[in-house]
Amino acid sequence: MSAALRALMNDVQVVMIAQKYSTSRNFLAI
Repeated sequence: MSAALRALMNDVQVVMIAQKYSTSRNFLAI
């Protein structure tokens, strides 16, 4: 349970970082 929860949080963190990088890249492109 703990390992699964940790993996889920890690996935969420990766997605949030990817979205932040994507939005800042789009902002720089404009």
